[in-house]
Amino acid sequence: MSKSASRPIKTAVVGLGRFGRLHSLTLAGLAEAELVGVVARRRESLDAISAELPGVPGWTSLERAIEECEAEAWVVACTTGAHVEVTRALLEAGKTVLLEKPISESLDEARSLAPLVRADSSNLMI
Repeated sequence: MSKSASRPIKTAVVGLGRFGRLHSLTLAGLAEAELVGVVARRRESLDAISAELPGVPGWTSLERAIEECEAEAWVVACTTGAHVEVTRALLEAGKTVLLEKPISESLDEARSLAPLVRADSSNLMI
């Protein structure tokens, strides 16, 4: 590997609806990323994507995924109503997050994440 090349970033996706599925398939195809996990509310969603992403582990529990998954970066693409709760759990666990927009349906709820975001915003991207 040359000095200019870097290792792929280990990444996981939370939510396997339309956007989460697209994020997962895209990440799996990027040389710069290694998809190391997916999280969904329903086992059926994990089973459905496993045919397209064999060998990628999946969880129905975000807490277990945070504990067990090797991801360095997490994409939050679940329902908007769960965005803040999921993002809060990841940030509190010291994870780096890419959050699909909108952040929330409530400005106050979105602002509640502010204390968890580093001054340079290096742990949260929208």
